[in-house]
Amino acid sequence: MTSAIYRAQDVATIRSTLESEPIDDIQGRPSCYTLIKLLSQLCEAAKQVECEYSNYGMMWKVLRDEPYLIITGENVVAPLRPGLVPPYLPNGTSAQNATIQVTWQKNKELADQADNMDKALIEIAKSKLDPKFRTSLSTMFRGLPERTFVDFFDRIYRKWGRWTPHDVTENDERMRAPWDPSENDIADVIKQINDAVIFAYFVDHQKNTKEMVTVGEKLILDTGLFATQYTQWKQRPEAEQTWADFEDFWTTALDLWHTTSRTARQQGYAGNINQDNADEAEQAYLSSLQNFGEVNRDNAASFQALTATNAQMAHQLAASVQTMQQQLEQLALAVNTRPPVIVPPPPGYAPTQQASNPSQYMPTYQIPPQQHYQQQPQGSYRPSGRGGRGGRGGGGRGGGRGPAQGRGNYPMQQQQYGQNQGYYQQAQQQGTYGRAQKPAFSNPVKFHKNWNYCHSCGYDVEDWHTSPTCPNPKPGHIPYATRENPCNGCKKGMHKDRF
Repeated sequence: MTSAIYRAQDVATIRSTLESEPIDDIQGRPSCYTLIKLLSQLCEAAKQVECEYSNYGMMWKVLRDEPYLIITGENVVAPLRPGLVPPYLPNGTSAQNATIQVTWQKNKELADQADNMDKALIEIAKSKLDPKFRTSLSTMFRGLPERTFVDFFDRIYRKWGRWTPHDVTENDERMRAPWDPSENDIADVIKQINDAVIFAYFVDHQKNTKEMVTVGEKLILDTGLFATQYTQWKQRPEAEQTWADFEDFWTTALDLWHTTSRTARQQGYAGNINQDNADEAEQAYLSSLQNFGEVNRDNAASFQALTATNAQMAHQLAASVQTMQQQLEQLALAVNTRPPVIVPPPPGYAPTQQASNPSQYMPTYQIPPQQHYQQQPQGSYRPSGRGGRGGRGGGGRGGGRGPAQGRGNYPMQQQQYGQNQGYYQQAQQQGTYGRAQKPAFSNPVKFHKNWNYCHSCGYDVEDWHTSPTCPNPKPGHIPYATRENPCNGCKKGMHKDRF
């Protein structure tokens, strides 16, 4: 009843197995990158520790469930530690109790194996830290028992594993680093992607299975060597294209490819046909690489020419935009601050003085000279007859009928009429006799002190009033008419050329 079919490995044995794999020391202060690198190396080492219920050894003791499930596709349930003694049946048979004994013993050994694995991992992790920082672990875990390695690593990562966005970018670059099948095996590709997934989990940028498979496919296609194997891979159902399936398929396919290539090279004369085929394949590969390089060079030249053209077009566009802005500024300046319009003075104007600015001309009126009649001394002239009525105020009604000069015919005034006789005759005909004759435009001063113009209202309008803003446009109103281009609009106030 004491026979056991399974024995747990002790801590020393497990540690020896783990340390057979490369595990780097951490020099100086631990960082996000060095701690996660240590974790990735422990994952690879844990695969070498035997575990009958996992295809990845004891790796499940290194990672938490989420990243472990993404990488392996396994959901391992940790064994439960049984009681101190087997739970025998009081009335059970010897065979039944023997079975209970075996089951209890196995569960105990599995639990002991898991505990010893945690202890070995913690010991190795501590030994890889720099001695200056290793001493701080006792303070860090004071009062907190180190139950599992996962808990231990979480605590030291929270203390030293600070990361930046640059760490995320660099991890993505490492994940997509090119692969050379002549120097590295497919296992290196798988480890490269697994390490990136573990790192991404600890910097809060988790990867998923589909992204991992996509990156792996691209790395393989970029080699240009495995078109046939890739076709076979893509013909599988989508449910069989998980990351675990990727690892199994490509490990088998590339092992066969390497074996076939190595066998062809080793055949010598007997394998000349295979060697020739290999040479032809290699030559085709080199030719494809050369063609690919030429295409890339052509693409680079085209891209460079396109870049230069775009730069030239951008420069021309910038110059055109600048010219248009200058024109718009000049137009706005012309609309808002119009210079005075030089309007020639109308007939009858004469400048009072010679001025350099025509807008300073001051018009004067050319009025015919007034006639100053000589006042006759009282009693010096007496028209005969009824001349009093003819002369209108020349001495009353005295005298009676006189000579034949007629009414109002004053010889002295007729003599004084003299050289202006023609003017007065014309004035009498036009009805302007006795009044000063004004020119056509008598007031050149603007009421509104601006140079606005309205097609319907003319040249003397309010500051806000222009052709586009006219409140009362007349039929045929042209809204774009300006003072410089009135478009045959209203000429009201056109003569007003000063403030």
